[in-house]
Amino acid sequence: MASVITAGVGTTRRAAAQAHWQARWPRVTLTWAGALLAAGTGWVIAAAAQPTAVDPELTLLIRGMAGIKALMVTVLLAALTWRTRWRLSTPLWVAYVTGAWSMAFATMLIWHYAFIGPAAIFFHAAELTLLVLAWRDGRGNFSLLDYPGRRLHR
Repeated sequence: MASVITAGVGTTRRAAAQAHWQARWPRVTLTWAGALLAAGTGWVIAAAAQPTAVDPELTLLIRGMAGIKALMVTVLLAALTWRTRWRLSTPLWVAYVTGAWSMAFATMLIWHYAFIGPAAIFFHAAELTLLVLAWRDGRGNFSLLDYPGRRLHR
């Protein structure tokens, strides 16, 4: 008898998990596809820009920094994929993905050594915006930046 009840619960959980994934997969797909499109757009714009003569060592440094920024964007996209596991309003999701897409776009500009100043400002403004959004993103008593000790002081 217990195995029949357990099998029913497992089937219900599986169905609920599948329904939840079907509800969130469009947002996850748009998040990643939009980031790839933004990075590709940055790549095309930067490649079309007039190249400047730069020191090879400086190019290595700038590309290393762009690689770190690309890693940050990848981690951010993974965090947004994780965040869609819970209820997320459309305006908040749009703000999150706009920031992620902006960071991906700026990373490609920096990689090609094009518009470094504006791209760096654009990248860090989007990063700061995302940090503020994560700080203010609340789901009941839980926030992305919550930790157990903090709840005692509310």
